[in-house]
Amino acid sequence: MDLHIDTMMKKIVIIGAIFMAALHSIAVNNKDTVQTDVCYMPKDEAFVFGNKFVVLNADTLHLSLTLEESEKMGISPADYNEILSSINQVNTMIASSPNCNQESATTVLRDMLLEKAAASYDKDSGRFLNFETTAYLLIKHTKKINDRSILTITEEEAKNRGIDPVKYRGFCAMLNR
Repeated sequence: MDLHIDTMMKKIVIIGAIFMAALHSIAVNNKDTVQTDVCYMPKDEAFVFGNKFVVLNADTLHLSLTLEESEKMGISPADYNEILSSINQVNTMIASSPNCNQESATTVLRDMLLEKAAASYDKDSGRFLNFETTAYLLIKHTKKINDRSILTITEEEAKNRGIDPVKYRGFCAMLNR
């Protein structure tokens, strides 16, 4: 009887070891694969959030986040690279224009990122653009005529560009005070 228990225990230990080795093999083989269950923030959120980490050092703009840090915060690698590309474009502009000051460089970068965020709006996403991008677009489409500010886009056009109709109406009400 004891011999039977010993044999059974050995089999259990061997099966357990094989099972653990198989699990370890799967884990090792999958460590470099792309995760498919990662949920990144929308592009407009990523650009506004990433812009908060742009710093000015020695007359050039830098992103104070690594790719790994930005991914942990919810910025997709594609959006991270697009932010870096925009920073490089603005840095090139700074280098080629001696009259460009630092404040205008950061404003240009912010506007560039907000333009890209607005351009990437997906009507089928079921969501509207964030507040910063919405405000940017509404201000961009505001004109002064006879000492009155008016929006140059309709509510329907604004909605098609990702602006929440409630925010559109609120902005119109603010203009008409």
